[in-house]
Amino acid sequence: MTNPLSYKDKYITLQDGEHLYGDIDLSVQKIVEARYVKSNVRFDNGNMMIEALPRPREGEQEIFQAYNRDIGIFSEEDKKKMKEYEKLSAISLLRQLRFPLPFHQSLETVTYLSLLNSYRNRKLVIPGVSEGVKTDKPAILKGNDASATSAGFSLLGYSGCGKSSALEILLSNYPQTIIHKFDSGYKITQIVYLVVNCVANSNFAALYTAIGKAIDNALGNQDSIYENLIRKTSGLGEKANVVCNLIEMFSIGIIIFDEIQLINFTSTKENSVEGLMTITNKTKVAMGVVGTEDAFNLLFSKLRTGRRFGETILGHEYCKKYEFFKYIVHGLFNYQWFDQPVQLTDDICKALFDVSHGIIDQLIGIYIFMQIDYIVAKRKPKIDADYVKRTAEKHYPGMMRLVNRLEDPVAEKRRIELLAKGNTDLQRIIAEEKEKQASQAEKLMEISEQDETKNRKMMLAKITQDIMDITDDYDMNTVMAAVQKELGLARNRNASIDIIRKSAFKRLQKQTESVSKKPVLDGVHIDMMKDILED
Repeated sequence: MTNPLSYKDKYITLQDGEHLYGDIDLSVQKIVEARYVKSNVRFDNGNMMIEALPRPREGEQEIFQAYNRDIGIFSEEDKKKMKEYEKLSAISLLRQLRFPLPFHQSLETVTYLSLLNSYRNRKLVIPGVSEGVKTDKPAILKGNDASATSAGFSLLGYSGCGKSSALEILLSNYPQTIIHKFDSGYKITQIVYLVVNCVANSNFAALYTAIGKAIDNALGNQDSIYENLIRKTSGLGEKANVVCNLIEMFSIGIIIFDEIQLINFTSTKENSVEGLMTITNKTKVAMGVVGTEDAFNLLFSKLRTGRRFGETILGHEYCKKYEFFKYIVHGLFNYQWFDQPVQLTDDICKALFDVSHGIIDQLIGIYIFMQIDYIVAKRKPKIDADYVKRTAEKHYPGMMRLVNRLEDPVAEKRRIELLAKGNTDLQRIIAEEKEKQASQAEKLMEISEQDETKNRKMMLAKITQDIMDITDDYDMNTVMAAVQKELGLARNRNASIDIIRKSAFKRLQKQTESVSKKPVLDGVHIDMMKDILED
């Protein structure tokens, strides 16, 4: 009898450089139907969870293409046409820049290996089913008790060194959720990865609930089904059991905890961390953590817990390398909004290194304010090393002292606050400039409307007088009413006096009621004519 879960006839062949889901934008479409490529590792043949995974990015060119993201360079002509707030808005796009960093290749490799080991150490079980028998019961991916615990990774480094943005690009290589469909009608859901964003001052009860929320997001649930299920469960142990069941039911490959430094360590107990270890021991799911180095040391004070998270990648190592920093700054200087292009000198580069400590997010923040301060200044400053330092001290006061104490958690916390304040100030400046431009546009519109009203009054008087000069068949009231009617038509908004005069005269000719010649004007129209002629 054939295996109801067989997919051997669905294998596809990929050419070199082809992606298994290359025709799908995985950053937008998170859920896909499974495709399979036969693994070159015989041990993995027939493991649908592995053979439905795309290969990791590898090689300098592929890594560069994935992690290098520009924002487009504006021409000098385009920049001259831009309003001030438009320039500021364009400058803020520098936050979207991405550069390939030395740790990206390691992150790609270790994440793929974590997924492989996670799915190698587990077995697919369908409760109460035998070959050829249909069932509505969900498959369960159970961990092999005899297998080693699946390791993951730890991505550590200073805040702003590019960890979270690297994680985003890394995971865009994978579909988040894969649906396996079989000829028997049976379906299996595989969640490849979950990213759990740690919340400030959160505890492990909140962490487990956040896992439920991440599962809902991966499945496209709008009703927070699994988030509420975990929230309503009492006790950390019971919450952990629910999480284990969900990991098995949805064949979750890896769970990544981002920004672990936000967890409230003062209330975190070691047995809560052990709870996470119990989950990975039981299910063999891989786990990863992303955060600062000091937070990792606080969370995993015992080696046996820390090493469960596998290889440690130090994301900030590049910050110490001045030659690599120069490469980043050269790329950054391609984007300028100064009146004249500024050549990058070694003095400017060293000043940027001093104030940023080589941290890419901090570097970009300072460079953004260098552009903004230049644009809004009435007297344009000289762009040199002193200007760099003045800008940094103005928008990130005390930052240069803090970057020399990055290993001090208190100093690091203050540095992060300054970075956040700088980002807030940037948005405020853009909003204020936009409001100023809108206010100026309003005033111009008012002036324009006043001019237009005055112009139309003059046209009314002129055309009325012209018609009265060539005919005495109509009284002034009738002529003025006809001219006003024509001036009010949309088609005549930009028409010349000649055109409006002709159309008003035709309108008068079509009127059938008798009018007396040259009647005495009533008081209202006399006043109106005085206003028109006086204007």
